[in-house]
Amino acid sequence: MSSDLLKDGIQGLRYLQTYDWLFLRALITLGYLGWIAYALTTVIDLHVLQGSIASERNITTTTIFSSILVLLYSFFIIDRSPLTYYGYAFFPVFFWEEVFARRKGCIAGIKVLFGDFHGSSGYLSLGIQLALYLGVLEALVQSYFHRIIFTICYILAAFWPSLYGAKFVGRIRLHSSHGQLGA
Repeated sequence: MSSDLLKDGIQGLRYLQTYDWLFLRALITLGYLGWIAYALTTVIDLHVLQGSIASERNITTTTIFSSILVLLYSFFIIDRSPLTYYGYAFFPVFFWEEVFARRKGCIAGIKVLFGDFHGSSGYLSLGIQLALYLGVLEALVQSYFHRIIFTICYILAAFWPSLYGAKFVGRIRLHSSHGQLGA
């Protein structure tokens, strides 16, 4: 049993020393980014454009994406890679092919979503709001490691309604005292 354990340990060490971790991480990252882009295109297609723009595929793009997949699979066969690598390669190619097929819908959806922004002030406002959102999100993540950040976030959230003015706070106080907070 000790000999088998030693052999398994050596095989595990050999695997950890020989697998291409940079390539694998890049492939998995492309898969996650492709999944996010695919989900975003689906949301834009269903909820912004109501499915009015169809996916567009042709033999050239299908051949290109299929060739990428065949190339990756050939690389895995030559390297005698585990079966999981094939899945790691399939999903990025699938997701990015679907995003590429829906590119016209994405462009139309972005025009609809950002059609109300005129001039640099609208985009600047969006950028500031996005930065604040990401800042709050990062603060919440960091609060798991530094509890003082959690406390600061709660204090800021408690005073957030006051930024809307005294009239807003008074109206909320009136509704909450009558049990009509959502009204």
